[in-house]
Amino acid sequence: MKTFFLSLTCLFILGSCSPAYADFVPGGNPCLGVDGTIQSVSGATSGTSATQIIAAVTGKQIFVCSLNVQGVSGTTPTLELVYGTGSNCAGSPTALVTPFATAAGTLLNFSGPIGRVPVSQELCYQGGGTTPVQNYLITYIQK
Repeated sequence: MKTFFLSLTCLFILGSCSPAYADFVPGGNPCLGVDGTIQSVSGATSGTSATQIIAAVTGKQIFVCSLNVQGVSGTTPTLELVYGTGSNCAGSPTALVTPFATAAGTLLNFSGPIGRVPVSQELCYQGGGTTPVQNYLITYIQK
């Protein structure tokens, strides 16, 4: 029922659905579906190198449902989510969420869907600035 009203809102009020929904599977938001299990991962970032958060599973995509980030420290710290292949997304890294500022003491909540990682690729974070540190919590479905 919720999906039905969302579809009507998209169609009649907005004229079309958000690109974030369009990038997902036909039929809507997989984060609200019953054909996947929502999982979560949390941790702390350290440094500016890409670091794997969610491992690739052959033949499966990662649908990022939500992202919560708390800025901890650093000089002009930023955080970016990237996906790719190989160790720490080194093969063809591509931005899923472009860099955003994470000042110390700031809590940022992004509800989904956030984005879709292509089949058989992993999700990584990449910090920016000088000695950036953030805490994160990501919910996702891998199917």
